[in-house]
Amino acid sequence: MLDTGPLVTYLGWLYFDSIDADKPTRNAALKDIRSGSIWDENKQERFDQFLRNAARRLTTNHVAVEVLNFREHSFLKRHESQFRKFVLERFSFLEEVAVLIKDLDQELVIQFGPTDAGLIWIAREVQGELITSDNRLFRALSSDLYKITLLDHFVDSGLEA
Repeated sequence: MLDTGPLVTYLGWLYFDSIDADKPTRNAALKDIRSGSIWDENKQERFDQFLRNAARRLTTNHVAVEVLNFREHSFLKRHESQFRKFVLERFSFLEEVAVLIKDLDQELVIQFGPTDAGLIWIAREVQGELITSDNRLFRALSSDLYKITLLDHFVDSGLEA
């Protein structure tokens, strides 16, 4: 299961490559997308290999909406139409799972919002791992009940699919 942060990071990286953005521009944009965290080529390569080798790449309809409505202050805002087109052309590499609000744990919706509650619900349903860049979500759910990994830990350790 991919949360919004990891998915925007991945698609952003691919987009910058597709427009031949120079390295300083790409790095500045990724730093913006990643809220100040720098992500080098090695991390991108590990994440790319994981996604290519994963048996299933799941996300929810709520995450899809967040990816297409990226932060207003982001570098991607200046490339809004082109980035959305790019994402839509590549979104088929994921299985987008529809999540109904009525099916979600109300306490999780209240605590984390519908997007994260939907990811948690799907991860439990398919007994899959949730990859997120949300420290608050990670800290709250790190237990035997949930398989959750922070994106930075994931790419730093080179975990396998």
